[in-house]
Amino acid sequence: SPLMSPGRVTSRKFVIRMNCQMGKSHFENFIGDKNNRFSTPKQAAKNRKCPPSKILHFYNVPKMEDDSLMDIFTDMHAPFPISVTWFESKSAKTFTGLVEFDTPEDACEALVIANNTEVENEDADDKRPYIMKLCFSKN
Repeated sequence: SPLMSPGRVTSRKFVIRMNCQMGKSHFENFIGDKNNRFSTPKQAAKNRKCPPSKILHFYNVPKMEDDSLMDIFTDMHAPFPISVTWFESKSAKTFTGLVEFDTPEDACEALVIANNTEVENEDADDKRPYIMKLCFSKN
């Protein structure tokens, strides 16, 4: 919404308060949200919790040049990755890999800023929206 403060809430847990530009508070209830990965013990057990590291796993992006992926972080004013590694994909539509940063602090800042960023597809035939997901990686 154009009236909301900049930034996006990426972890929808319970009730979140956001400040609107018009000086009023806005509340959203995510208790029953289908994207809540912690609503049951069974769902929570499926999550792979990882401590912060200097490597982030990215997924749900179209295939692109390394520089184009790195530019996403620059465009978002996030720390710049020092390397990109692409994984072999089982699908021709969505790709995944790792981005490495100088420090775990840089990776954490990049995750907060760039997670859930909409990524444009350079393939004119595929108009599917891509929302880049980021999480810490053990290696």
